[in-house]
Amino acid sequence: MAGVGKTALAVQAAHRVAARYPDGQIYLDLHGYAQDERPLDPAEALDRVLRSLGVPDDRIPPDLDDRAALYRSRLAGRRTLIVLDNAAAEAHVVPLLPGTPGNLVLVTSRRLLAGLDQSHSLTLDLLPRGDAVTLFTLAAGTAAGEPDAPLAELVELCGRLPLAVRVAAARLRSRPTWTVAHLIDACGSAGTCSRSSRRATAA
Repeated sequence: MAGVGKTALAVQAAHRVAARYPDGQIYLDLHGYAQDERPLDPAEALDRVLRSLGVPDDRIPPDLDDRAALYRSRLAGRRTLIVLDNAAAEAHVVPLLPGTPGNLVLVTSRRLLAGLDQSHSLTLDLLPRGDAVTLFTLAAGTAAGEPDAPLAELVELCGRLPLAVRVAAARLRSRPTWTVAHLIDACGSAGTCSRSSRRATAA
């Protein structure tokens, strides 16, 4: 679901393994579920990636299959890390998969992309309550100096979604006169923090 931490996890994982892929790192947001942007067409995505790999404009073919073939030839024999964020479906991803081993692709999606060959899936769940409280405390800093019970209530109002918890912590940080109780009241009147934060930022 939106806000559960897919992008954050993929980016953190990419940072941790980047040294194993010395030939380059590529990040591409496919906008598969963006509210204000159309999904990135695979041909357009390949155009952007080929440019980032140093292919001149006049050497990029107009046809999707030809672009995919050129992309795979460029990655052959290399060790490159590719993050494809917000994929809508398998068809959104397949043209961007390297054709040879040695490269790593991390894909995030709100759907289980079971049709991708040689892939391993990881499904993210809501944060456990204790982890959500810890995340809020770390994100809010000294502003979160409250007993555990109000914090537990607050993170439940946030749906235990990492994005919503962070948004709530940022609100508390930006209002020095507020307490967690003020924030609970605000979330309650907004119909839960998770709903209001999902309107503000879709992940």
